[in-house]
Formats: sequence, C-alpha cells, structure tokens
Amino acid sequence: MNAPLEYSRERNPVRLKAANLDELRRKPREDMISELRVGTNIMLRKHLEMTAEADRLRTTEFKIFTYKGLIARAETEIAWARRGLELIDHLDGA
Repeated sequence: MNAPLEYSRERNPVRLKAANLDELRRKPREDMISELRVGTNIMLRKHLEMTAEADRLRTTEFKIFTYKGLIARAETEIAWARRGLELIDHLDGA
C-alpha cells in the first residue's frame, strides 16, 4: 500500500482517438452555431414552430448561448486532459 504509483507512458488508444476526433469536430460545431443563427437548423425550426412568435428570438439566442457553452466546456476538458498528460510525461522524466 505504501509503494508509489507507477504510471505507464502507454496511452489509452481510445482516449487518444477521441481527443484527435474532437479537434476534427470543431468545424462542424461552428457550422451548427451558424445554422442556429441563420435559422437553417431543422431541429430548431421545428421547436420554433411550437414557440410563440414573441419568444422565438429569445429561444434562438439562448440555444446559441447554450451550444457555445457546451463547446467551451469540451475545450476546457480537452485542455485539462492535455495538461494531465504533460504532467505524467514530466513525472516520468520525458
């Protein structure tokens, strides 16, 4: 129990692939925000059909705000994970 933890330099290939895919997905996320802004997003349009006309702009703006928040959260998690990998490399003496 008192033995120090041993960290492996081997990275989980699934996590590495996911991190790389996340980089590739950034453009589609930005495209989604554009679709929301110009009103071409099908899901939002269907939702707005059931929304009072007076609330449609508010609904759209909040949806954009929410989506940007999801992107910011994902970017923060990726940056945190990268710092963790750098720390492991540093601790391993790489």
